[in-house]
Amino acid sequence: MATKSAKANKETVNKNNLTKNVDRIQKTVKNVNKEVVKTAGEVIDNVVTNGKELRTLATKTVKEAGKKIDLNNSIEMIRKTTISVNDQVWKTAEEVMGDVATSGKEMITVAAKTAKEAIENIDLTGQLDTVKTTAKKVNKVALETADNVVEGVFENGEK
Repeated sequence: MATKSAKANKETVNKNNLTKNVDRIQKTVKNVNKEVVKTAGEVIDNVVTNGKELRTLATKTVKEAGKKIDLNNSIEMIRKTTISVNDQVWKTAEEVMGDVATSGKEMITVAAKTAKEAIENIDLTGQLDTVKTTAKKVNKVALETADNVVEGVFENGEK
């Protein structure tokens, strides 16, 4: 009975931790996707703006056009988004690993408790008495059989 209870507790702990971890991962994925979409939109806007500037500057010299186009802003936005995404992923990974470690400790505790209960439930005294009684009966039957054989041999020897 104690074993079933421990198994149920273990399954509940595993399900709860798994659900929490999946929720955390989903939340992080949603946040990351939002940031990536936002940054992509801003980069596209910059590309469109730069494209328009290129069209208007097409008649000017290449040297003058190079001075007007600024890709640094787009690169900086991408760099900031990458840092933010990495931070979120690391934070979620740390939380999940913490839960995994906690779950492992809880499983060890449940397993140890189950093993202890199983050992406590073993009735060695009763089993030892049963073995002794059985051995006595076997010895008694063996002695009676040996006596009968000896008596039979004497009787046959006398005849």
